[in-house]
Amino acid sequence: ALNTAASGAAVYVAPSGQLAGLSGLTVGATYYVGTAGGLTTTAPSATGDTVYVMGYATSASILALQPYFKMEID
Repeated sequence: ALNTAASGAAVYVAPSGQLAGLSGLTVGATYYVGTAGGLTTTAPSATGDTVYVMGYATSASILALQPYFKMEID
């Protein structure tokens, strides 16, 4: 997201590019949207989970955004 927003308000999302200002990323790791909504290097794997890739880390503080839907687990 490019902004924070209250419940029900618009959130603007970058479809690609680089997201800087993060910390603790593992260089080269793929990052997913976790089941709690944060970034994680572990893809969701439980029945009913949706696997959504956000991108990969190019440094400890930069995520190269390449978001895509990967699968829904049945």
